[in-house]
Amino acid sequence: MIKYLFLTILLSVQFFNAAAQQNLSSKELKVQETIIALFKSLADRDFEQMKESCTGDFSVLENGVIWNLDTLQEKINLNKNIPDFSRVNTIAFFDTRIKGKIAWVSYHNRADYIRNGKKSYVQWLESAVLVKKGRDWKVQLLHSTVIKRG
Repeated sequence: MIKYLFLTILLSVQFFNAAAQQNLSSKELKVQETIIALFKSLADRDFEQMKESCTGDFSVLENGVIWNLDTLQEKINLNKNIPDFSRVNTIAFFDTRIKGKIAWVSYHNRADYIRNGKKSYVQWLESAVLVKKGRDWKVQLLHSTVIKRG
């Protein structure tokens, strides 16, 4: 329970920090909230919630490999088998743009992990393309480059 409270506080602080730095519009904040929700669902190992943040044809370009929702479901399922798995995301947005029903964001992402008692982290430089579906933004494409592992 404390882990989830900490994660929620950390994500909220990061979200409001990004908003304060850029004087974002409410539309831009909604786009960023979608990215935050996507990574929260990965941390929570909640595939059904993750699908809510993505289009059906969602794809990830991760260091030269193409992933889709099925790939991410496999990764979530693997992590579900690790009893002490924990992931805390830190996302620092530096660009958010909207043109009609298309949005794109660029940000630094860091995930701090605990797996089988071992702590590690990964830092990425990422960008995403989102499309507006009704009132909601959905991630259609995520491009991710690993910067550092530790």
